Amino acid sequence: MAINSINTQNTFDQWVTTTQQTLANINFLTDGPAFISNTALDIAGTNAKLNVRSSGAINTLYANVANIANIGFSGSGMTIPGNVARVNVTTELAVGANASITANVSIGGNVSIAYDTVVTRNVTAGN
Repeated sequence: MAINSINTQNTFDQWVTTTQQTLANINFLTDGPAFISNTALDIAGTNAKLNVRSSGAINTLYANVANIANIGFSGSGMTIPGNVARVNVTTELAVGANASITANVSIGGNVSIAYDTVVTRNVTAGN
């Protein structure tokens, strides 16, 4: 039976058993099938990274910057499975097909329309 801590009072068998159990637990990190923890896993530091290979589920992701690969990519297309709450585009947005806007739109600059435009409701122009 493995012990909680190793010290000079332990028997040789306790040392061997504890070492074997420790190695078996460490092998879960590389050989799987799973690494299970009942605490937070914090990855921190200047060059710290978390790479999820093949597939994985992250219930909640807290990050200053996140490159998320669980979005569907095919060729030059991208599919987001769900709604996007907010997008902040600081340079340019290009829509190559239909766009449907179901709420208000505020435009702080010029609008250029290159093709026909169909308006089914009112258009109000200011200054």
